[in-house]
Amino acid sequence: MEKFRGKRRTLRCAALLFVALSLAMLAACGGKTETRTVVSDGDAPATVTVFASSGDGERVFGLFNFGHAFLLLTNNSGETLDLCGFSLAQGESATISTWSLTERFGVWFNIESAFVKQRVKYTDRLSVTCPVTAEGLAEINGYLREKNRWSVTTNCTAFTLGLYNLLVAEENKIEIEGLLTPKKLKNEIARFKEHRSVEEIVTEGELGYLDKEGNFVGGFVME
Repeated sequence: MEKFRGKRRTLRCAALLFVALSLAMLAACGGKTETRTVVSDGDAPATVTVFASSGDGERVFGLFNFGHAFLLLTNNSGETLDLCGFSLAQGESATISTWSLTERFGVWFNIESAFVKQRVKYTDRLSVTCPVTAEGLAEINGYLREKNRWSVTTNCTAFTLGLYNLLVAEENKIEIEGLLTPKKLKNEIARFKEHRSVEEIVTEGELGYLDKEGNFVGGFVME
């Protein structure tokens, strides 16, 4: 009988612990399930589209695929933007993110659009487009040069989220706790009612990267 009672107390404690942990997890996720709405600005000098793909549709047995995160910057300013030597003309767009490629561990331009066109990548991608503030646009070159590197902790999601939050107004910013991953960013993008699935990516300009000094090197060709 004592053994039975002891076992019952153990089961009761385990059940209470499970409930407590469940409630704690729900509390930690509080405020993360409500729908968000993009705050628009018709006079914005540019727009930024943040993309995230968890890689779920591209997994190959025996290989890791943690997905990818990147931005699409579209120039509406009426003049050409100089992004560390990369020229973005009025009405044109370019993708920007960081990569750990042999040629350069750092910031790359237009590699995602090439991957989508030539290798059918990011088939599960979600995206949302927000207006860019003039203040954020004025600081973009400093950010690109400062974050021109890649590592596990300074990965594509960390770079993308940091640049996105720099460019947009407070009401459109995205906050994520803990290690930043494309899947976490994708979940946050899904909260915006304006989010889009597998949005088309159209870019202009060269495919290239920033060198160690933070200057654009173009002419890269996908093999």
